[in-house]
Amino acid sequence: MDRNISDIKRQTASYRFVIIGVLALATMINHLVLFNIGVFMPAISSDMNLSPSEQGWLGSSAILGNLAFVLPMGWVMSSLNAKLVTTFSLVLAAFFIFVQGWAPIFLILVFSRVLFGLAAIAREPARAMLTQQWIPKGEIVLVNGVLNAMIGLGIGIGFLIAPLILSLTGDNWRVGLY
Repeated sequence: MDRNISDIKRQTASYRFVIIGVLALATMINHLVLFNIGVFMPAISSDMNLSPSEQGWLGSSAILGNLAFVLPMGWVMSSLNAKLVTTFSLVLAAFFIFVQGWAPIFLILVFSRVLFGLAAIAREPARAMLTQQWIPKGEIVLVNGVLNAMIGLGIGIGFLIAPLILSLTGDNWRVGLY
């Protein structure tokens, strides 16, 4: 019996790095897309002929969606399977990033940013549950620090590559979302 428990502990010890890696990558990409819309804004505004008010709505849409639904989303998502919520939210977030790049009109672009923000925020309760399930108690603070560092890394990388993407594609902001 003790041998089986030690085998399980060894398997979960190596698998936890997969969990951490997926969560870290998702956090980084989420914030890269979420906050670097401002770099693309002049190109988007030119392409879609946006007013300053529309630019403001576009820039804040994902965050406003987060704020409006963070509590009910957390309540609902915390009662579901954390791995399924993470997987489903990653697929939805990726889908809505592509919809943003495709969006032929302003309303689709804003709506897809709101839905992207909701998919991203749905992952947070699952992230907390997965961290508690897979990470030893003494390492949770370290893992949370790494995941929080991914926020800054995503934003920083985005600010570095978004202008490069624009210059290489002739200000085609859509390429940056594909």
